[in-house]
Amino acid sequence: LSLNAVKAVEVTEVLIEPENYKATGFGNVTPLTYLVNQKGEAVFKQAGVARDLARHFTNTKPIDSSDNDLAMLSKQLPDDYDFSDYDYTLFIVRAQKDEHCPPCKKQNSINEKVMERLNELRVHYVKILEKPADSVTVTIVSEEEYNRLTGRGN
Repeated sequence: LSLNAVKAVEVTEVLIEPENYKATGFGNVTPLTYLVNQKGEAVFKQAGVARDLARHFTNTKPIDSSDNDLAMLSKQLPDDYDFSDYDYTLFIVRAQKDEHCPPCKKQNSINEKVMERLNELRVHYVKILEKPADSVTVTIVSEEEYNRLTGRGN
């Protein structure tokens, strides 16, 4: 068995109906990116585009909201899911159709490029996708306005 035959990245898609999405606790900002280590600790979380995702695969300290984030994320996984089966589990929460969310499309592209470069790690890439409602209204705002709306400015 050659090393090339070993699949370093496993991809899972979880589809959530629009009427069930609010109960997940993820909120209304997408994309959301989470990185969970082998110990089941969230070591990275980013609302919006995480351009520097690759560097967070070296994080070792859990983030402050790790327990709460893990509780939300675990509900989207099978009951017997074991984080120790992988070096990392990467989650992206986004709209199912990228054309509904240009930042989601950008983040998905970043994630795919990072996955291609991480062939020495065993990564489970979990895409949590909100199925679009029959009609969708999208408001695109500048990064400055986004920061103001989410309280990240100052």
